[in-house]
Amino acid sequence: MDEIRKGIEAGSDVSVCLKNYKAGGTPFWNRFFVAALRDASGEIIRYVGVQSEVSKEVRAKAAAARGQKRAFGN
Repeated sequence: MDEIRKGIEAGSDVSVCLKNYKAGGTPFWNRFFVAALRDASGEIIRYVGVQSEVSKEVRAKAAAARGQKRAFGN
């Protein structure tokens, strides 16, 4: 959350991966992107945020990392 807060304060685009929980308590991962929208003079007038579930990608990356660890004996 600090990364998001810092990006907003700086007026920078930010993309982070966040672990959330469904109503039943099941965890899932979201990619959250927020960007500042500016007017013609460069002033920030609004922010837009987009989120998408990336649980499959996170699990695949973790599985690949575990496989690589086993392959190299780490």
